[in-house]
Amino acid sequence: MRVATGSYRPQTLLYDGSKKGPNVVFRPAPGATPRVMGTLSFGANTGNSGGRPAQHVTIDGIRIDGQVWTWYADGVRPSYITLKNLHMGQPNNQALAAGSVFHFTLDNVVIGPECCNDDGAQIAEADSGDPQSSYVTLNHVTIHDIAISCANIPRGRYPDCASDSKPFTGNHVDCLQMLGGDHITITDSELVNCDGGTFTNGIGKGARYWDILVENTMLQGHNIDLTCGGPCEGGSYAVLARDPTDGSRSYVRFYYDTLPDGTYFSDWQPGGNYEFVGNIDGSVPPSWGSCTIAGTGGHARARFSVSQFNMFTSGAKSCGPTNFIGNARYVNGAQRSAGINLHLKPGSPGLGRGSTTLHPARDVDGRLRPVRFPPDVGADQLESAAIVLGRRIGGVSLGMSKASVEAFYGPPRSVASRRVKNGTRTSVTVATYTRHHGKLWVAYNTGGGVVGVATSSRYYTTASGFGPGAPLPRSLRRSPWARCAGRYRRHSADATTDVTALRGNVGRLSITRNTVAAACKG
Repeated sequence: MRVATGSYRPQTLLYDGSKKGPNVVFRPAPGATPRVMGTLSFGANTGNSGGRPAQHVTIDGIRIDGQVWTWYADGVRPSYITLKNLHMGQPNNQALAAGSVFHFTLDNVVIGPECCNDDGAQIAEADSGDPQSSYVTLNHVTIHDIAISCANIPRGRYPDCASDSKPFTGNHVDCLQMLGGDHITITDSELVNCDGGTFTNGIGKGARYWDILVENTMLQGHNIDLTCGGPCEGGSYAVLARDPTDGSRSYVRFYYDTLPDGTYFSDWQPGGNYEFVGNIDGSVPPSWGSCTIAGTGGHARARFSVSQFNMFTSGAKSCGPTNFIGNARYVNGAQRSAGINLHLKPGSPGLGRGSTTLHPARDVDGRLRPVRFPPDVGADQLESAAIVLGRRIGGVSLGMSKASVEAFYGPPRSVASRRVKNGTRTSVTVATYTRHHGKLWVAYNTGGGVVGVATSSRYYTTASGFGPGAPLPRSLRRSPWARCAGRYRRHSADATTDVTALRGNVGRLSITRNTVAAACKG
């Protein structure tokens, strides 16, 4: 359904049991900018009459200046609901209250800023005794600046905070609060600058968790508080070692996450498939250095089944020989008024210290991690390993400025001037950078713009793994790129950089002048 431009009053979506078929999708009409001003409710509040929770609904690209609520009623769970490509929430209200949801997805969603007494999002059972939320996915979700006071929010993001805020009356300033849940997936997301915590339960002694994956995600603050909110009821655990629905061994996996303030684990049942791999943990290993999970109420301690290639501030070897010590350097890890930015700086510890066999293919921003080299630990891959034929290698793109290249790579190892024999008296400057056991050559025109780039490092590849030292894929042997390479094999003196033939094993993969690059796109 296409929605026209306008500011729409609060909306309630109800389930119509007579309708069968695919999701109902609400998205803007071409060129339209619709907004919902107030609550968007999937189902009526249990205190109201009429209406069962909505199912099979997608909201795509419609801004929600208010709250999103889902209700569990009449034995029906809000199910198969997707919110994507939108900003949701008001500065003074919790953006999301999802109760007892089943197959609930946030994709490319931004929440925040908020002040001063609401969580960014809550996903929980609707009321005590109702089903817990299951199959919850957050992908490319940013929840930021959920603050106790206006002083903790960048003024440019919330200029009216001082006049708009409510007084702080309790600890309800988490990025994401969950009161139990299973089959939870959080990928490629940022949950930062939230005063209460990031991924936490906070309350609810009956909370239960199993089957959780958190990957390529930045979590800042009181992290990963998957507990019962105190001693668990009946001597049980918050995180279960087995899926109670079928008895299979359940898992909790944290892969390549950035956790600058450390981790807080407790109340995990021993015997689960708990994996902690490739993370930046800004503290000592869990349970005060022992690399176990602390129990409360006298519970036994659970151990990680896999704990590898993590960077801790101290005590790393207690988690295994591949873990190491270091303090990551962030673009802005502490100055809250300037906006937290947990991307890494050049020279940060942990670069190239991940596992060559177990890591996500890309980082939180979609940058390609290396195929044949160890990746960086944490959610951020500082330098992309990608070769995009006819466009760029690593962090250097055609048309980029010399100043931008050197801001990232530093000064070159050497510089040479070359004349290009292309019918004009054109000259270029070729700068050589030492990178990843090889060379990166960048050619600049007289205006300081990048007109060519080549490399001999095996760090750089296409997404399929093609790069220096790799056989030329059959799919490229007859492509425009391969024909262009053959042309430069015959006329190498005209190239802006050193070029080796793309035939057999590749010595240097080259992208040359703009006019040639346009003809060489694979």
